[in-house]
This record gives sequence, structure tokens and C-alpha cells, in this order.
Amino acid sequence: MCENGGWSYLENHFEDTSLIFEVSKRLSLSSVTIHSACSIYHCFHRKLHSCLPCCQKQWRPTDYNEVLASTSIYIASKIEEEPLKIRDVVNVCYRILHIHDPPLEIGEQYWCLRDSILSCEQFVLRVFQFRVSFDSPHKYLLSYLSSLSSWADLSEWSRAGVSQFAWNLLQDSFHLPICVEEKPSVLSLAILKLAVECTELKLSTEGVSQLWWQVYEAFHPDVKKSTLEHIACKILQISEFESQSKSSRN
Repeated sequence: MCENGGWSYLENHFEDTSLIFEVSKRLSLSSVTIHSACSIYHCFHRKLHSCLPCCQKQWRPTDYNEVLASTSIYIASKIEEEPLKIRDVVNVCYRILHIHDPPLEIGEQYWCLRDSILSCEQFVLRVFQFRVSFDSPHKYLLSYLSSLSSWADLSEWSRAGVSQFAWNLLQDSFHLPICVEEKPSVLSLAILKLAVECTELKLSTEGVSQLWWQVYEAFHPDVKKSTLEHIACKILQISEFESQSKSSRN
């Protein structure tokens, strides 16, 4: 059973991480850049609590989280070498947040939004002490999936759709701080385990289907099974939260 902390965090931040996803999709950013943007967003909130009181007073989450989400995309696009023009970030964010309004014109409001992102960028970088880089889980998951595919019959692998299911779970994980709190190799392994269980993948290699824990040990010898289950529980919580959010809007 997962603790309620994840649900509470989603209630406060899901709309902002969803904004990161939507803006990134419209600007054709890679999944790695989306991961970095969400990591910046989550890490900033965690780091802010350890900053000096004067820094904390400069940040009021209820006022500025949308600006932080936009800024996180802008910074991530630079560190992942998919640099965006700030005007594109401003215009796309505004269009998503004000869907019924006419497009934003160059004027006082545009320059105010632009300056807010640039100011936020400097503040975020100071909080990070200008050290902003993240180890992406994508390469680990790709490696695990490649190894696992050799243990399953080709038709069974195609039927189960484990790869696509796992990538979707990985994307979901970016909504919570687990994408930076857990080692990317461990996060990827938990996602693999969850994907296999949800898709009911059957392995063709004799004996392996009864020895799943030994399979996971081969990938990551020092990880505990309880750790993988705890991560999987949080990821499932994200899916449940998203489903309930959609139901409440309909």
C-alpha cells in the first residue's frame, strides 16, 4: 500500500507537470528533455526547502508554479541540446493556459511573461548552484527491454506490447519526484517488472517464468524486491490519479 504523500503531491503539482508534457509535445521535444524538465521542476521544490529563508520568501508556489514549469522546459531544452527560442515557450504556454483567448500579441503582457521566465531561470540556476544535469533512465530501460526480448517468443513479445507499455509507464513516472529520487537504473527495473506483470508476458525460456526475482537480480544485483514494488505502487498511483482527474472533469 502506498503512502498518501504521492497523492498529495499530485494534487499540488500534476497540472504543472502536465503543462510540461503538453508544451514539450507541441514543441517536438524528446522524452529525455521532458525528463530533464520534470526533474528540474521536482528538484527545485525539494532544494528550495534547504535554501536560505530569503530565497524561500522569493518563491510563492501558488503564484509561480506555471512559470517554473515553463522555465524548466526552457532550461532543459538547453542542457539536452534541443534549444528553444523563448518566444516559442512563451507563446505555446500561453496558448495552452488560455485556450479560449486570442493568440498572444507582442506587447506588455508578452514582455512581462518573457521577463518572468528569464528571471525565474536565473533564480532556479542559483538554487541549483548552476549544476543542472540528470542521468536519464531511458538508456537503462532500453537495455533491459533488449535483454528481456531475447527470453520471450517473438509472437508473444509482439502480443504483450511490453516495450510500449514500459515507455508509457516511464513517462508517467515523471509526474512524481521518483524520477529524481530513485536511481535511474532502479526506476527502469521497477517499470520493467510492472510492465511484465501488467501485460502478462510469458517467457519461453525453461524455468525463467518461475524465477522472476532471479531475472531482476541479474539486471541489478543490489536492488531489493520491496524497493521495486514500492516504486511500482507509486507509478500506479499516478495512473489512478489521472483517471480520477479525467472522470471529475467529465
